Amino acid sequence: KALVRDPAERKGKNLNGTGYLQGLIDKDGYYKRHLLRDSPDPALAPAVVDQVKYLYYTPARKDGKPVKVWVNFEYEFK
Repeated sequence: KALVRDPAERKGKNLNGTGYLQGLIDKDGYYKRHLLRDSPDPALAPAVVDQVKYLYYTPARKDGKPVKVWVNFEYEFK
């Protein structure tokens, strides 16, 4: 699960739940784009993307060479 800062959109609201996002990680280990699969509220998705896109990932490998890959992210707001 990804650690995400609590977004301002949640303040004073009862927006809880788990969301799912797929991110494309390039052969160098950097975030390129995403697909939102499910979210407790669409207003929460930008907070997740803002966190995920600045992380570095170990590149996936195929036949010993780095390749781009889609990665599933699960995030939870409590």
